[in-house]
Amino acid sequence: MHLFLLLACSLGSTPPTVAGPAVAQGTDEAITATEVATPLAALPPIARDRYTLGARVTHGALAVWPVLDSRPSTTGEYLTLADGLAAGTVSVEEKDGGSVPELHVKNTTDTPLLLVAGDIVTGGRQDRVVVADHVVPARSSASVAVNCVEHGRWSEGSKFGYGGRAEYELKQAVEVDNDQGKTWAKVAELNARKQTQLAAKGVKEDALAPSTGSYRASLDAGAVRADAAPYAAAVTRALTGEKVVGLVVAYDGQVIGTELFGSPALLARNRASIAEGVARDAVSRGEGTRAAPPEDLVALGYLSDALTAPAAAPIPTGGALRADTEGDKTVGKDLREADGDLVHKSHYKK
Repeated sequence: MHLFLLLACSLGSTPPTVAGPAVAQGTDEAITATEVATPLAALPPIARDRYTLGARVTHGALAVWPVLDSRPSTTGEYLTLADGLAAGTVSVEEKDGGSVPELHVKNTTDTPLLLVAGDIVTGGRQDRVVVADHVVPARSSASVAVNCVEHGRWSEGSKFGYGGRAEYELKQAVEVDNDQGKTWAKVAELNARKQTQLAAKGVKEDALAPSTGSYRASLDAGAVRADAAPYAAAVTRALTGEKVVGLVVAYDGQVIGTELFGSPALLARNRASIAEGVARDAVSRGEGTRAAPPEDLVALGYLSDALTAPAAAPIPTGGALRADTEGDKTVGKDLREADGDLVHKSHYKK
């Protein structure tokens, strides 16, 4: 426990709280997690001085640690796709009359638009998922790379709308693999697994076997929403706080990923989408083996790996720079402003 006290003391008068070991709620007796933690002193300064973990929140086999930023951020303001579409200030259209891997996005506001990998747009000729973070500058438009998440339809549908954020497994498939065939396969797998998990509880959800093979089934099915609600509430609790900029997520005793935004305000604008995506992921994964959550220093080690992961040559996107990043334990992507300030980082366990 003295390691956590050292961590808290390094932040001065308002240290975050770091939870001690706990048994996941809703289980009888936890199986001990076995991954060995990296000692705090061996972690790089950025994971000891600036970014730290707040108190872990659990529900069932899910564990979430909020990531706190102890320094003021200079990251600019960004509009989310959900807010822009809801306000009618952002529009999404088929590109060139219909192109599977691209959509045309127009931003009519004075604020840059941030599309996050995993953002789902429903409607058009088929539902799509954004495959990489992309910034559409104020008063401009751009072509945005997408994958299809509705295998069996190519016909005019409703006006495009926001469908939410994809769960971690689908986000990883589109952001790291970025292969249309693997995306379709993952959508089918996730829909089927949710149906199986619900059936084990005596709940029949025929909507999870849609004729078009759409991921919308995972978004809209009433039984999935009901099952996911307590997980989403737990994630929302973890991500509520003035210094919270991200999270580390574990399921069934294993860290599965970490995500950071450039400021608490930007995290707050994405909080609902993140919570819903993590919750659907939990429904897909099921109840697991009752493994205990990883030690806090294990979670901090994964955060540290993501923070220090070497980056490949950046690719310009609407005034920002996007780069593939890979550490020893994690792989993902960074989106940064031209001056190097972080906008968004997603990393997944290898």
